[in-house]
Amino acid sequence: MRARQAFRRLLTRTKYSLAKPLDRTSIRGEDWSFLENFDDLADLAKFDFQIETLYRSGSKNTKLIRAGHYDRKSYAAFRKFDGLFSNKYRILICIPWLRVGGAERVAANLAAALRHLYGPGSVAVLVLDFTADQIRKQYRNEPAADLWFPPDVPVFDMTETLTLERDQRLAALAKLLLGIAPQFIVNVNSKTMWDCFLEYGRQLASQINLVGCLFCNDRDSNDGPIGYATSYFRETLTTLSFVITDQTAFISELASRFNLIPSEYSKLKCLYQPVAAPKSTSDSARFERLRKPNSYRRQVLWTGRLTRQKNPELLLQIASRSPHCDFHVFGVGQLPNGRPPGNLHYHGPFERFDDIETEAFDAFLYTSRWDGLPNVLLEAAAHRLPIIAQVTGGIGEIVSEATGWPVPATSNADDFSTILRQACFEFEQQRGPARISAMSELIGTRHSFETFCLTLGMIFGSRDFDHVDHQHHHRQ
Repeated sequence: MRARQAFRRLLTRTKYSLAKPLDRTSIRGEDWSFLENFDDLADLAKFDFQIETLYRSGSKNTKLIRAGHYDRKSYAAFRKFDGLFSNKYRILICIPWLRVGGAERVAANLAAALRHLYGPGSVAVLVLDFTADQIRKQYRNEPAADLWFPPDVPVFDMTETLTLERDQRLAALAKLLLGIAPQFIVNVNSKTMWDCFLEYGRQLASQINLVGCLFCNDRDSNDGPIGYATSYFRETLTTLSFVITDQTAFISELASRFNLIPSEYSKLKCLYQPVAAPKSTSDSARFERLRKPNSYRRQVLWTGRLTRQKNPELLLQIASRSPHCDFHVFGVGQLPNGRPPGNLHYHGPFERFDDIETEAFDAFLYTSRWDGLPNVLLEAAAHRLPIIAQVTGGIGEIVSEATGWPVPATSNADDFSTILRQACFEFEQQRGPARISAMSELIGTRHSFETFCLTLGMIFGSRDFDHVDHQHHHRQ
């Protein structure tokens, strides 16, 4: 009997063992007898992590029947999610939490596009890393991001399983995923799923196509690279079908940093995120204000999390050097210690960019120390705001001399203030209307939902997904 055939029979039985964990003695029946004489552990270990554990331990003569004995506590915690078996989900999207952030927006975009491509009932979202209580304690008054997901894409909150011991939880989750056997697992910033890819990737990849999403490195206090790309990319790349990022700059960075060979480089896919155009927008009022004399105070918008990455300290320095502008800050967090300048106004968190009355502002300022290609820049561009942004990460792929007012990555507050003044007080001389038109053209083509779906379909359609008999599996 071929190893793959043996594993498919094991996989089918796993579906029922999740709902009712079985004692070792109760599975010595006829259905499992074929395993008793299966000697090729080295081959079958490629397809089941529990069998691989036996093989690595040197117990090569151990009966494979032991692979059917699971930890009762772990599987009891996952029993309520047996509903995942009732639908033929083609894609499972894994996220760490439900928050209003860039990664959650990416997950919502993926869910909407994949549902559009493959139909209702094809996509589900798994929340794996942080409970709602943990989020509320750390980020008070922050809205949940489930409002972004399509209403017919179910969101399964599996964070109550966090009470399990880590290794048992990962093992149970991996077995659950093998039992469901979707065609794709797409990981959008879930540490739990990265750990699962790291420890059980070979077994999962034998039946499921694994997809990782990476956007940029984070930075430690010494500005050294940290984050999922640093911790997991190299170790999991061999088992990943492909890696999705939202800009080409990070692909180049990964290729250079990890010295990728062509077969590895080919797994890296750029998927520019879509952004919806606002219901109504007009340049006339803003352009009229930007043509006014210098005595008119320009209104500058800044949005984002008030964290070290987004660099609110630099924002305060720019505001202090720009007395003829008023700065309006929207976002979660607190302004840096100290007294903010009188021309800076904090308005608190927001749910959607569309909730901000962007037509009241004359320019958009972005000060991030490091980044990928942030969604908030795409939204500001869709609202036709003149953008002044530091060119770091993938920001240069949206903000250039043709489309906005880029600021070199090594710039200080004085440099920012100079370029801000050019955008706000020399708008006509700086070809401001032409830059706004060029940005709108870029947003309407490369960042449209139609282009996003087309690119995503080409990426996912490039794989041969027929190595699992899904129709047979879901009939069981």
